[in-house]
Amino acid sequence: MYKNIFIEGIQGTGKTTLLRLLGQALPDYHVYWEGDYSPVELAWCTYMTESEYEAALVKFPDLAEKIRQATYQEDSHYIVTYTRILAERREFYEYMEQYEIYNGRRPLEEFKTILLRRYENFSSAGNVFECSFFQNTMEELLLYYDMTEQEILDFYEELFAKLKEKEFVMVYLCSEQIEENILQIKKERSDENGVEMWYPLMLRYLNDTPYGKKHPFEGVTDMAAHFRRRMQMELAAIEKVLGNQAIVIPAKEYQIEELIRQIQGGEIMNEKIEVRIIDKAHSADINIPNQPFELFGRMIPSYVNEQWSYTTELFPEVSTMCFPDENYDFDALSENSVFIGAYEGEKCIGLAIMQQEWFKYMYLYDLKVDSAYRGKNVGAMLIEKAKEVAKENGYQGIHTVGQDNNLAACKFYIKSGFVIGGLDTKVYQGTKQEGKKDILFYLDI
Repeated sequence: MYKNIFIEGIQGTGKTTLLRLLGQALPDYHVYWEGDYSPVELAWCTYMTESEYEAALVKFPDLAEKIRQATYQEDSHYIVTYTRILAERREFYEYMEQYEIYNGRRPLEEFKTILLRRYENFSSAGNVFECSFFQNTMEELLLYYDMTEQEILDFYEELFAKLKEKEFVMVYLCSEQIEENILQIKKERSDENGVEMWYPLMLRYLNDTPYGKKHPFEGVTDMAAHFRRRMQMELAAIEKVLGNQAIVIPAKEYQIEELIRQIQGGEIMNEKIEVRIIDKAHSADINIPNQPFELFGRMIPSYVNEQWSYTTELFPEVSTMCFPDENYDFDALSENSVFIGAYEGEKCIGLAIMQQEWFKYMYLYDLKVDSAYRGKNVGAMLIEKAKEVAKENGYQGIHTVGQDNNLAACKFYIKSGFVIGGLDTKVYQGTKQEGKKDILFYLDI
């Protein structure tokens, strides 16, 4: 069962590091970094009306196309991931920043309504989020709206009610070494000349808030006191609201494998799973049934200066799809194919089919994992075995195909080390699947 993993903790606890580690360990999960277009979080993104959006296009005509490419429409609002746009004029970022929902830019009730509506509309699973439940929202409630502890807990009750049945699990990184963490960040986030970048910006941010104007922050001690207050508030919300759907662990003192077991509800992952070549005696295992999967977004490749890159877009609504069963003939396919199975005991719970090619990349013809085992690294285990098979057969790598509207699969290949090597825009023309494209992926071994 896929989870929705929310990583939280105060500054300096290693949230970004954990996000990266989980992304590597769970390659079929979608990882959301701050500033990405996210189904739940709006940090570093605009939330504009149509007239505000059109005004931005007029004001920055040289960036209009880039703005459009970074735009996602939700109902009557336009979300622009503007910090992902490379612009020479600082004026652009300052202009777009005014349309964020944070830093007291919205009345409290409007702010709450926006969050509640987006959490309610969120419907996918298999995601990892950073700072998308506590950090930005909690700072807003404490520093801009000066809410009491009970008012904050009441609001988080409302928020959590929208997520608790959506495979929600929080990983909270806890640290008592708050001042030491601040000093470490000061050192790490300085430029090549040793000029501090993060600390003065954070101090200015704190002092510019309504709370900061009443209670000035004069240095590290005051900053640490604020982070401690926030951590205590977040731990109170965990105790009184989230309950056993949160995992609190010491910052930077965890084993990623053990943490993933906890996230998955205590299941032992992969220890009982073996990946091996499927022989004639087990030929029936190549026909494990196809099962539904979610379509929640699209990968959009582009080719510029002989380099492939991509952006992604999320669909307004999540749908499901299931491929028809193939009914593979073992004898017919075995002449040019190698079958790889993932087994729990004698049960085949995953399949990869590798086929011979005339060029130097062996073809990953099929890859599937039983839905009960998705999100447990089985796909990554099959890819590792596929790499061994390709190498043993004298190939320099693997190639495969992913439909552009199957964002989970496309992101899985990217996270597994594949790169985009081409785009087939014609393959589905005149068929029931017209409108889709095939992305060609390549992996060197």
